[in-house]
Amino acid sequence: MNLRRSLQGLFLAFFFLLFFTAPTSISLFLPPELFLRADPLAAVVVVLMASSVAWVFLPAAVLILSGLLMGRAFCGYVCPLGTILDVGARLARSSRSEPLWITRRPALPLGLLGLVLLCALLGFSLLAWFDPLVLLTRSTALLLQPWLMEAGSALLELVRPWASKKEWFWLSDAGLQVPRFWLSALSLLWMGAIVAFSLWRARLWCRAFCPLGSLLGLLGRFSFLARSVSDSCLDCGACQKACPVGAIGQDPRQTSRARCLLCARCKEACPVEAIGFVPPMRSPSSASRENSPRLSRRGLLAVGAVGLMAGLTVRVDAGRASPRDRLIRPPGAVPEALFLDRCLRCGLCMSVCMSHTIQPSLWEAGLDGIWTPRLDLRLAPCEKHCNRCGLVCPTGAIRPLSMEERTHAKIGTAILLKERCLVWEQDKTCLVCDEICPYDAIEFKEVEGKRRPFVTESRCNGCGYCEHKCPVQGQSAIVVTRMGEIRLEKGSFLEEAHRRGFIFEGSREQAPPALVPQPLEGDLPPGLLRP
Repeated sequence: MNLRRSLQGLFLAFFFLLFFTAPTSISLFLPPELFLRADPLAAVVVVLMASSVAWVFLPAAVLILSGLLMGRAFCGYVCPLGTILDVGARLARSSRSEPLWITRRPALPLGLLGLVLLCALLGFSLLAWFDPLVLLTRSTALLLQPWLMEAGSALLELVRPWASKKEWFWLSDAGLQVPRFWLSALSLLWMGAIVAFSLWRARLWCRAFCPLGSLLGLLGRFSFLARSVSDSCLDCGACQKACPVGAIGQDPRQTSRARCLLCARCKEACPVEAIGFVPPMRSPSSASRENSPRLSRRGLLAVGAVGLMAGLTVRVDAGRASPRDRLIRPPGAVPEALFLDRCLRCGLCMSVCMSHTIQPSLWEAGLDGIWTPRLDLRLAPCEKHCNRCGLVCPTGAIRPLSMEERTHAKIGTAILLKERCLVWEQDKTCLVCDEICPYDAIEFKEVEGKRRPFVTESRCNGCGYCEHKCPVQGQSAIVVTRMGEIRLEKGSFLEEAHRRGFIFEGSREQAPPALVPQPLEGDLPPGLLRP
């Protein structure tokens, strides 16, 4: 195995190691969001949309420096998605020839990069659809992880009788909680299309669409290392056939430095060892020619028109101005507009969620909110003692909180639907919501001689245990809405909760009377603020 393949394998294994150890204490030393924070395209887009988080992308300086020194070497040696596409193309023995529609439009990747940046300027992020590191992270979270857990669960079922017979109870009683996500089919469709492209033509995604590769290719035009061809070249064309990204032109001495991965496949294929990689000033002037595509004036106009229409469409979308009332964001999420600007839609928060209540959004927050995390509290509650989502968020869209601060990061308020409640509607005895509530926010009161449940809004954190456990089939008789949520860009959730009159410590009976705010004349109900 040569050096390139060894490095590709090591970085792919490192990517999955970071991902799958995210819920463990290993993440304290190996942050699972490292690849995302090292992504210069994500850095540029997020800084354009929310300039306050530039410092979290300091690791991206390494890739920018790498681009200035070695062009797209990251794509050839490090990118985990590129490695997967390479493996697929090798197994499928994919053709490396250039499709005619790319030959006619060599500046297509530059146009897509321009579209991503223009949309970011207009407040619309396309990272979720085109950034390779975001795409692979989310696909691993929503597809690969559930697949592996499901396979592990099936294997456990197979060995359980045998383990029980051997009295290996540690194995016979073992179980796995398989995460289940909405939009899995859409994830599979999008990632499947990318893989299928590359099975048809090797690295087709990288050469025709990847905006991160285009950004590194732009830097690569000034790189320290470049492909050089000596005068001993035989014009045999072996290097052209070996190149996986079509970086070598009709003249084998021509090289598109914006495309070249510095993978050295051309050097390995050359029968006379005429190819080397040296600083451009040291390469034979007659044998090394730049052949990088440039965006034409017509292409610029097309990118501007498409970007303007896309950006304006999102800005006038009603979902952005008025998110759904059931759109519950994870605890610690910053205010909604800033949240949409910062969120990469990478799915890391979904993968580490203890109860897997965090799900990808579809239309709940409009066009710009697709893939952003939301809580499906009918599926599972938000665990009171879990703050993992904020700890792994690469951009601070979900703030990292201590357990005390997380407890006071109110995410919504439960509302009783009396027409669906067994107690209110059918006079049946049901105490589920009262018994399961970890904040003691459900209280029974006498109404016309019968005990009826009520929600104490000042104690409700919006965790959703009541909605999840409600025995009513279909829609729960008690649902959590955004009313009263606390979303802060900075400052203490604990102080804000107390300022609004919320009490989340202890039970209702244990709460000292002094802590209960006494309403004054003109005060608003808990959770409401004056405009």
